[in-house]
Amino acid sequence: MTSISAGEYVLDSSSSASRVIAVQHKSIELLGELHAIHTSDGNTLSMTADHAIFANGELVAASDLSVGDLLTNVAERHERVVVERTSKHKGAVINVVTASGTIVANGLLAGSNPLTTAKHIINQPIKRAIVNAALYVAGDVDSFMLGACKVFLTVLTVLTIAISLKQLAHKRIHEIKSN
Repeated sequence: MTSISAGEYVLDSSSSASRVIAVQHKSIELLGELHAIHTSDGNTLSMTADHAIFANGELVAASDLSVGDLLTNVAERHERVVVERTSKHKGAVINVVTASGTIVANGLLAGSNPLTTAKHIINQPIKRAIVNAALYVAGDVDSFMLGACKVFLTVLTVLTIAISLKQLAHKRIHEIKSN
């Protein structure tokens, strides 16, 4: 995941690709607890506890997976694979956010956001576009608060420029009418 950059395309299903909006935590070297999901086809996928993944036909948090749950292996034409075991380990936290809201990771279909976000935007294109725009503006930040501040300052800057341009336009119109 460290070699992926915003603007590139990644698989988001067995037959389509989606543009990468942001790669969170890529340059921060954030280490955290990861949940390793070991499947019946020999695959292993590591993700944070709150990251969304499709299991038993629903979007769930990685920490809620249980042995026997069925995951979608899109590399094998949407065949289901069984969770054989889960484990925990420390590792680099990197999150690739896609325009579609889904991503194929090690062949498995997952959300490209934490479950708290994914469950509200996965089937809501307008909400997803707004969240993706904010993530794009925030870029690679190491906390929600820093990202929120960056988005707020960007919006404030754009509004300030827009107001200034409006005032200049009104002033110019007034000058033209006066002549």
